[in-house]
Amino acid sequence: ELDRAMAANCTVIGVNNRNLKLFQVDLGTTERLSAHIGASGRAGRILVGESGIHTRADVVRLKNAGVQAVLVGESLMRQGADPKAKAHELLGLA
Repeated sequence: ELDRAMAANCTVIGVNNRNLKLFQVDLGTTERLSAHIGASGRAGRILVGESGIHTRADVVRLKNAGVQAVLVGESLMRQGADPKAKAHELLGLA
């Protein structure tokens, strides 16, 4: 799928860290695919790490892998009445 996205010259590429068959989450998926793209392949593209982002350390890990954006859902929804506090934590603003 990544090769097809690259060949289509997609400007935004999202990498789902959740295996949709087994429902296991592995942030290493984004790290491996980012390395496959390489720095030159990321030029002019936005790489999005999707799923499995629960802590500031997760965000930093993906940023270090070359990700420019993250898609966060579950950890914000599980935060309860104060998802803004969780968003601040993930962004390093807390």
